[in-house]
Amino acid sequence: MTLRGIATFAAQAGLFSLALVAAAGAADPGFAPGGPLPVGRTPSSVEAVDVNGDGHTDFAVANQGSDDVSVLLGNDAGGFRPADGSPISVGDGPTGVASADLNRDGKPDLAVANYAADNATVLLGDGGGGFRAGTALRLSGNPADVVAADLSGDGNVDLALPVWRENWRVDVLLGNGAGGFAPASGSPVALGVRHGTTEIALADLNGDGARDLAVANTDSTALSVRFGDGTGRFGAATTVAAGNAPSSLAVADLNRDGRVDLVVGVEASRTGRYRPGLVVLLGDGAGSFRPATRSPVAIPGAPSSVLGADLNLDGRLDVAVANSDADSVTVLLGDGRGRLRPALDSPFAVRSPSELAAADVSGDGNVDLAVAGPAGFRVMFRAAAAPVIARGRALPPRRDGQFSTRESITMLAADGNHVAVKTTDVRKSRCGPVIVWRAPGRRFTSFSTGKPGCAAIVCTAGTECVDELAVGDGRVAWIARSGGNTLELMVMAARLSGGKPRLFEAAFNGFGAGGDLKGQWVGSLLGGGSLLAYNRWTVVCPARDPDVCDVGEAELRVTNERIVRLSARGRRVVKRGAGSRPLTAVGGGRMVVETDGSLAILGPSGGGIARIPALPVDPPRAIALSRTRLAVARTFTLDLYNPANGARIKSLPLGPAAALRLSGVNSRLAILRSTGRLVVVRLTDGKSITLPLPAGRAARIVDAKLTEAGLFYAYNATRAPKGRIVFEPNARLLARL
Repeated sequence: MTLRGIATFAAQAGLFSLALVAAAGAADPGFAPGGPLPVGRTPSSVEAVDVNGDGHTDFAVANQGSDDVSVLLGNDAGGFRPADGSPISVGDGPTGVASADLNRDGKPDLAVANYAADNATVLLGDGGGGFRAGTALRLSGNPADVVAADLSGDGNVDLALPVWRENWRVDVLLGNGAGGFAPASGSPVALGVRHGTTEIALADLNGDGARDLAVANTDSTALSVRFGDGTGRFGAATTVAAGNAPSSLAVADLNRDGRVDLVVGVEASRTGRYRPGLVVLLGDGAGSFRPATRSPVAIPGAPSSVLGADLNLDGRLDVAVANSDADSVTVLLGDGRGRLRPALDSPFAVRSPSELAAADVSGDGNVDLAVAGPAGFRVMFRAAAAPVIARGRALPPRRDGQFSTRESITMLAADGNHVAVKTTDVRKSRCGPVIVWRAPGRRFTSFSTGKPGCAAIVCTAGTECVDELAVGDGRVAWIARSGGNTLELMVMAARLSGGKPRLFEAAFNGFGAGGDLKGQWVGSLLGGGSLLAYNRWTVVCPARDPDVCDVGEAELRVTNERIVRLSARGRRVVKRGAGSRPLTAVGGGRMVVETDGSLAILGPSGGGIARIPALPVDPPRAIALSRTRLAVARTFTLDLYNPANGARIKSLPLGPAAALRLSGVNSRLAILRSTGRLVVVRLTDGKSITLPLPAGRAARIVDAKLTEAGLFYAYNATRAPKGRIVFEPNARLLARL
């Protein structure tokens, strides 16, 4: 349970009261993900709470895949350790956790929604970080989440849980102040929807002092609001227009008028087209809402979690959104009048975010973000303000350093002075060609991606069926996707000079419309210099009965891992076994494989050259490789190594650039990027500059790559020709510094 389901705005504002003393005009915040923290399988929900009373933020994390709750104790310096007795077993498939004093002993307790068990578990806290099991609460269906608040006005904490069994409803359980609960009169509350996912929030929406119920359901075209009577009962539903498929919900006072507003994540436009966004609904204090201006705000992926907090410490509430299918978190800064704008480097990269929580975990007075999801649990730390990123010198544009494409650019890869881009006709939802440009100049080649791929059930409208793209060893290669119930992945390659693309390998698995991960996979396609390589592996269920993996009672296992190299002679397996995956960098005649944070540098035939030991508290979050440098982006630093022997050369503090993505390294420079800017870092002294972009503020960078020849980056214009590629040779980059 995050701030999206908080009972009242007053409680939310109190959690971040420290922000109210900050000066206006604060710098845009950036966030850099730390390493994974020790929790169970498939963390699905997180609650930030001080469980042991030491004044430091702790976390309770519900782990859907391992049927338990992890309690992590913070040290106020960004570190965490499991509490005694953690993890705590609960019911099957916990999907939500909420913290409150359930038995009125002054110590925080936990309520856990167990989706697969049709019940909720009460865990009573001892005030020192330990918990003991209380009552198992039987529910009317499968609970998706749990929200804690006093619904009856008796001073005891009650629970509301959205549950599903043939249709969606809300179970309302009234607390007795001793950790026990009983259904309220009128519970469960029927919601009138059968499908989709449901999220709820509790707050006083009409100013009568009683908590009301707001419901978001992805199978609806509006929010549903039911006013509470102060006894735990809720009245008839009224609808609030919010866009199609509302999937997440938070309460906050975004325009500082003392009235509760609603922030709603939606997955589709009013026409039904997939277009994720955020809608701000300003409340009038009497239960009615109106959209704020400039609402909805576009976001890059499905909004699975929304929270409100003062993220830049200017005294105004901001919003953070987990983009679950875009591997990022969007941060939108509020102006105190209900309007939101993206933070400078938003969205911020993090793997598979599902749920968010916000708190200061590093003791620096800034608000950090905690992220739970299928890829684990971690903290996204507020990036430091220093060293400052300067603005680079503007130089006259070079006409031979730019190239345009007819369709939009959706992917980019580069090596030397060659760049390859994947193009897509977004308006017609149709794949375009792969185009290779040799810079500077006008020479280019084009390769069709229409057959195979790009005509499959698994390629929905608005998506392209090329998953990865690479350039190396005089070739361009891509992985095409096709299939229906099954998924077919095809490794294609062609000479940079032109010719018909060649199918090198195909892998088949059940992850098409069937959603089964088992089978063969190819991925991590990378290139650079004389090498072009990728991973191949197989996913199997280790149990005799494969159904136990399908229902989550056993974990799938990865086997038959390989590194496959492509060359003029065909494909060749150069390394096998667990140390073969994932391939994370290729360049300068070498490859890098990451295993639990350690880096193995391999030669072109797969033999070991050197190993860089893991830093458990600060693992790599991005890696780039050139002939003379191995660059490792960690949470706050860029660490440089000699790829010939693995020796550490230096560590450069990144400051605000820590929130950006590493996009390449060569002998003298490194490049980091967001969708809105490029930062050049000089390796000799760590000086960093923002690169002036020719398209100005309208440019949204698709991708960028730094090679030994220079920098390539791509963006899309609002008019034809759509795609634009820019090449900056090393000499010009250094001159800008």
